[in-house]
Amino acid sequence: MGRQYQLHHWGIGLFLVFQTSCTTTRYLIQATHGQFALMNRARPINEVLKDEKTSPRIRNFLKEVPRIKQASEDFGLKPTSNYRDYVQLDRDSANYVVSASEPLRFKPMIWSFPIVGSFSYLGWFSLEDAKSFAEDIKKDFPEWDVSIRGAGAYSTLGWFTDPILSTMFSQGEYAMGDLVNVVFHESVHATLYMNDQSYFNESIASFAADHMTPQYLSRRYGQDSKEFTSYQKQQKKRQMIKNQLYEAYRSLEALYSSSKNDEEKKEEKLNILEQLKNKLKSKKSYNNASLIQYRTYGVGMDSFEKLFDTCQKKWKNFWRAMHSLKESSFEKKQMEDFKSVIHPYIMNGCQKIK
Repeated sequence: MGRQYQLHHWGIGLFLVFQTSCTTTRYLIQATHGQFALMNRARPINEVLKDEKTSPRIRNFLKEVPRIKQASEDFGLKPTSNYRDYVQLDRDSANYVVSASEPLRFKPMIWSFPIVGSFSYLGWFSLEDAKSFAEDIKKDFPEWDVSIRGAGAYSTLGWFTDPILSTMFSQGEYAMGDLVNVVFHESVHATLYMNDQSYFNESIASFAADHMTPQYLSRRYGQDSKEFTSYQKQQKKRQMIKNQLYEAYRSLEALYSSSKNDEEKKEEKLNILEQLKNKLKSKKSYNNASLIQYRTYGVGMDSFEKLFDTCQKKWKNFWRAMHSLKESSFEKKQMEDFKSVIHPYIMNGCQKIK
């Protein structure tokens, strides 16, 4: 969907909710097993750097991590003990995210957990488990769209100390920029997180990371450096893809709300999605579930931009205002359009709202 790392947050109330539904139990068992398996493979970054077997490429990334962490704090993000360890994974993704949606509406399936709230997607450590879960959804809801995508990183929202993962390192000259972006993105989740608001959480993390990363690369390497220029070039390509996805989303949204019958909608939906696939020259097929995931990471950007301007483009002002948000600030769970939540802060001059 335009970015090699499809980032998401992932929080679990371990050992607290095994008495709930079969899906919850199944999910938490694999999550517990997968998390502890990952933790057992973690090595302190300092130890990895001293290891003669560590490649120059990995060494270069790991040496940069402390600087990125310090920069995140300078940008007003919460200091954490994350990213002191490194885990080399034997797979391309840290985990695999399953989502589902009604076929003729952009209405995602929601899974709820005590303490951490609800989510419009679930991350699985095993691709086989993700596929099995997706198949079960299709059995129970045969008409629904289901999507599986790989995620290069995730945040445990403070339940564990998050390590740097080998899946955070993309290929290409823009890889350092991607690493910076993913650390900033996940650090936003550790700084500000609203239960039951996936759209808000992912979008504010994307907004902040996408703004902070060029600033960091420019200061660290210079605007003529390959780290800065290659990342900016890649971001432009990603934005072109986002624009195509947005156009398809809006076309489908208009179709679903039209007076056409269901059969007509289904036929036109297939045409729109096939056109999208051709425009992107993609081998991947798209559906409502995958487009919702794209939207989860990219709504409300205009509102965040206006607020950032109102805050004099100072991150500490921006976060100070956002920290006064409460769950009651949102009219309902999983709000896609949360302009009404941000607008009062813009009108109040970037001040906290009591």
